[in-house]
Amino acid sequence: MNILFIGGFAGWGSKFSSIAESLSSNDEISDFHIISQGIDSYEDICGKESTNHLSFEELYKEFLDSSSIVNKHNLEQRYGPLYKIAASDRTLLQFTHPIEYGRLHSQDFMTSYVAYWLNFYENFLVKNKIDVVVTSVIASVMSLTAAMVCEKKNIKLLSLGLTRYPDRATFYKDIQMTERIHFSDYTFHHLEKAEKLIEEKNKKQINPSWLEWKKQLSNPLNIFNYVNSIRSNNLYKKYKLYFGLVDFKDPILFLPTISLRIKSYVLKMIRSYYYSRLKKLAKLPKGKFYLYALHVDPEMATSVLALNWIDQLDLIKRIKIQMYHDVKLLVKEHPSMIGIRNVNFYKEIQAIPGVEICSDSLATEDLIKSSALVISITGTISLEAAIFNKPSFLFAKTDFSSISSISVFDGNLDLLGKQLKMSEEICLKDISEIKEFLADNYANSVSLTGSEIWNSETKNQFKYINKMTYLLSKSLNEIKDC
Repeated sequence: MNILFIGGFAGWGSKFSSIAESLSSNDEISDFHIISQGIDSYEDICGKESTNHLSFEELYKEFLDSSSIVNKHNLEQRYGPLYKIAASDRTLLQFTHPIEYGRLHSQDFMTSYVAYWLNFYENFLVKNKIDVVVTSVIASVMSLTAAMVCEKKNIKLLSLGLTRYPDRATFYKDIQMTERIHFSDYTFHHLEKAEKLIEEKNKKQINPSWLEWKKQLSNPLNIFNYVNSIRSNNLYKKYKLYFGLVDFKDPILFLPTISLRIKSYVLKMIRSYYYSRLKKLAKLPKGKFYLYALHVDPEMATSVLALNWIDQLDLIKRIKIQMYHDVKLLVKEHPSMIGIRNVNFYKEIQAIPGVEICSDSLATEDLIKSSALVISITGTISLEAAIFNKPSFLFAKTDFSSISSISVFDGNLDLLGKQLKMSEEICLKDISEIKEFLADNYANSVSLTGSEIWNSETKNQFKYINKMTYLLSKSLNEIKDC
C-alpha cells in the first residue's frame, strides 16, 4: 500500500513521518510520500534525508514562478467552479470572514492557484501509484483538491478529525467528514463510557478540550503567547532562506506581517470590550424560542461542510423571515469568536426584530433544554441537543445528522418555516439511540483530544505517536478490505 500524507501546521508533517516509518517497519505499507506545511516539519523531515518529501512552501513557490497556462475550462468541466473550490480556503476568500489574513488575491490568481493543485494531484497520484491519501488538513485548497482528484480516480481518502462527543481522534472517509471509519463494534464497556458521558453532560461537567486551549491563546497575560510571537519573528528569515518566499502580506503563507499581528491584537481588544458592553439577553425567556448557535468563522464547518451557508448573518435573516410570529430567535456566540467578529455583525443582528443575542452567563445546556428547536449549520450543538433528547435542525449533513432527533434542510427555502415547525416535534426514536451512537464513537477512535491533535509539541511524544499509528493502522485495514 502506497500512501500520500498531506500534513498541515502543528507539526503534522513530522508526525506523519514518524507514523509512516512505524507502519513501514511493520510491513503495513509499502511506500509513502509526505507533503508537509510549516518550517518545523520541513526542518524535521529534511533532517531525516527523506527522498519522498515535498513541502507546501516549495510547491507554492513553484506555482508563483510558473508561467505555464492551464486550461481552466477543462478543469471546471471535471471538478466544477474553481472559484467555489477556492472558497474552502480561509486565506483566499475573505469577504465573509471577520479575520484579515493579509491582502486580497484577485479572482484570476485564486482560480489559477486551484488549477495548479488539481493538475499537481492528477499527475502526482498516478505517477507515484498512490493507493491512499491521508490528510490532517481540512479547510485548505491543498487538501480539498486532493480529495476531489481521489474521488475522480477512485483513490481512497482518510481525513483526520474528531468524534466531537466524546472528544477523540478518528478518521473519516471523506473530506466533508460525513462518514466515519468503522473498524470495531462497540462493547458493553463502550456503552458504560457513553452512559457516563451523558450523565456528566447533564451535570455540566464536560467542556470541549479546545475551550481552555483557546482561552490560553487569547489571554494577554499568558507569557507563552509572547514567546510564540518572538518565535514567529524568526520564521520570516527561514521562509526567505529555505524557499525564497519574501511577501508576508500574502495570506497563503499564513505568516502575517508584524504590523498586521499588532493590528489584529489591538482590534481584538477593542472588539472584546465592545462585546462585553453589548446589551444581551441575561435570562431565559418565558416564551417559545429557537436557539441558533454561531460557528467559528472561518472554519471547515462552513467553508467545507456547508459552503452555501458561509454567510451566517444572511442565514440568520433567512431563518427569522421564515419563522412563525410567536417564536423568538436567540443567537449564541461561539466562545472562541468573542473579540474576533466585526462589531457591525452584532449591530445587524440586533437590528432584526425578534432576534436577541444571548449573554455568556446563560449556559448553553440550559438554552438547549429550554428551546423549542436548536439550529446550526453543521455544529456539534445538534449532537448536544440529542444527548438532552431535544430536537435540532442542520443545514448540511454531518457524521451525526442521521440521529433521529436531528432534521436536515431539504433545500427548499420557501418551505423552511414549515420544516422548522415540523422539526420541533421530532425527538429520539429510542433513548438508547444516542447511547449507542456515542459508544460507537468510543469504539472507533483513540483517546486524543482536539487540543492534543493540533498541538505541535505532541510530535515528540511517544505515546501520542503510538496512538495515532494504531488508529491509522486500523483505518487502513478497514478501507483495504472494502
